[in-house]
Amino acid sequence: MTDNKVSKSIPEINERIKSGDAVIVTAEEMAEIVREKGETEAAKEVDVVTTGTFGAMCSSGA
Repeated sequence: MTDNKVSKSIPEINERIKSGDAVIVTAEEMAEIVREKGETEAAKEVDVVTTGTFGAMCSSGA
């Protein structure tokens, strides 16, 4: 049985973000990476998965 655990701490990820080395993908992109490489390899490769969107709303100007 293989060890599928991937561990990244928040400070480690924050440091990668600060240095510009973080891999950041959308949820849609992550799903494709998981299909191609499997869950463990995807978790090793990707640091942050974005799940939200931004859109201007009519109340934003208030």
